[in-house]
Amino acid sequence: PRKTPLFWKWANGKAVLKGKWKLVAWGKKWELFDMEKDKTETTDLSATHPEVVNELKSLHEEWLVRCGKRIEP
Repeated sequence: PRKTPLFWKWANGKAVLKGKWKLVAWGKKWELFDMEKDKTETTDLSATHPEVVNELKSLHEEWLVRCGKRIEP
């Protein structure tokens, strides 16, 4: 698992990978995946791990600010 977060942003999507967790959004809805158990990203765990969603979402927003990007509401 990655110790240093890896961030993405593209037209309608965004993502962050940290440790075993990958948080992905297509549009506004965030989905959380355990990349150790679910490499094909089929099981959204965001409802059962909201604290991880909040942490990774905050990291992604901080990254956008550092890059000079506008944070979408």
